[in-house]
Amino acid sequence: MNIKHFTAIAAVAAACTLAAPAVSQAATPTGVERAAAVVAAGNASGHFTGDGVNIRSGPGTGYSSNGQGQSGQSVSIYCYYYANYGDSGRKWYYLKDKATNVTGFVSSAYIKVTSGAVGYCL
Repeated sequence: MNIKHFTAIAAVAAACTLAAPAVSQAATPTGVERAAAVVAAGNASGHFTGDGVNIRSGPGTGYSSNGQGQSGQSVSIYCYYYANYGDSGRKWYYLKDKATNVTGFVSSAYIKVTSGAVGYCL
């Protein structure tokens, strides 16, 4: 790693540390909660392209299902992430099913984005 790259990383880390609110360790949000917190609700919209699509607790098929979406049901899409488990390289959307209010991750293979831009989950 060169010094310029290291300096940039250190500057970003310092800025994040200064901007972070004081939170007890017990109340520290999970990665999924952080992902949801850093984006405005409903940046993009779309719908499921299949029936019985699992809405998972994390970005990959190794995560448990929070519920299922049905073809045509509308979703609010907050951001995208890449899979952690055996689905590496596959894009997963963090979203909310508007019909059931279930939030979680769904593979981009089963979502059609119809409006808005979807950014990376921070």
